[in-house]
Amino acid sequence: MLRNDAAWAHDAYPPDEAWSGFLACQKVARFLLQTLAPGAVLLWNSTHPQTAIFQMEGWRAGLPVYALERGLLPDTLMVDSWGIQGASDCLRHWLAHDLALREDVRQIWESASHYYLTHRPQKYAQAAFGGGGNELRRQLGLENRQVVLLFGQGDAAGLFPREARAMRQNAPVFAGTRHCLAALKNAVAQIPSAVLLFKPHPLDAASYADVVGDSVICVNGFNVHALMDMADVVAAQFTTLQYETVFYDKPVLLLGRSAWWGRGCTYEVNRMEELLPALRAALAREGWNHRRERAQQFLAWALSEYLIACHPEAPARHDLEDLADFLQRASWDSWQLAPVEVRLWQALEQLAQWAEHPHRNDTARKASHLSL
Repeated sequence: MLRNDAAWAHDAYPPDEAWSGFLACQKVARFLLQTLAPGAVLLWNSTHPQTAIFQMEGWRAGLPVYALERGLLPDTLMVDSWGIQGASDCLRHWLAHDLALREDVRQIWESASHYYLTHRPQKYAQAAFGGGGNELRRQLGLENRQVVLLFGQGDAAGLFPREARAMRQNAPVFAGTRHCLAALKNAVAQIPSAVLLFKPHPLDAASYADVVGDSVICVNGFNVHALMDMADVVAAQFTTLQYETVFYDKPVLLLGRSAWWGRGCTYEVNRMEELLPALRAALAREGWNHRRERAQQFLAWALSEYLIACHPEAPARHDLEDLADFLQRASWDSWQLAPVEVRLWQALEQLAQWAEHPHRNDTARKASHLSL
């Protein structure tokens, strides 16, 4: 946890210096859960150490704990009983082990496709879509090339440190963005008609200059939708952009165990020696019709059963009112407790005292590194 927290902070401090912060965060989590006595706990970003501490303390207290995350598609949220990626309910929960056979897949798919291709919602500010993929091909001089596009992600979110248990379930082959880029660069070099484009994640501060070189085009300043529109194959580990590629009718070369791993939706790479054959198959669209159909079924299932709309026009069947109703039904009854206002003031007063006198307790000292 300490090494992962240092990675989230871009290695701003040695992990060993954060032990006191870890203990302080654990103390605060226990105090808040005991004082507030919540009926349920929703935690943002299950890959973050502070969240993991609250998860453990919530489980220890016997509370229902859920991981709240951005949804697989923009303008949606998802609520998992554990986390994301290899730890998501999509992969690990028995109730989601197979896709429901819905008769309205085509209707759901067409509605979602219209929404996302019309609105093109995006998480981060970026250049305009402009003329889309055709304009980008002309701009980059790639009219006669097969374009392989790699989307990077923030590796601290479940991929660091390498020896952590999460790595075995998330990315058993590729250790992170740098490893993916280097391996894919070598594979693309063996296909004369292909060229590799690389789009780092907006929150990724790492430099890839030593890997990019002359044979990889870095497309950091371009619109992601225009890039997907241009690409022949999109390669990804965990970025949620991989799900939007289906709206652009583009195959995905899957380099990690994202939520749809094992669903037959993508060209999966589960061993290093599978990378080049999987890439060739994706470029040739071998078996693409079946994968496209499975991908559409998966997204129709997700929009019907899994994702929660957080925008009034988003095509998910459930919305935030449905989530609130579920939490009310699933959480403990609080009629025996003090009024919520009283519990909140008790918590705020104690937190204010700790903030005013941080050195009264050894476990609260030097908590700046691992802070709430």
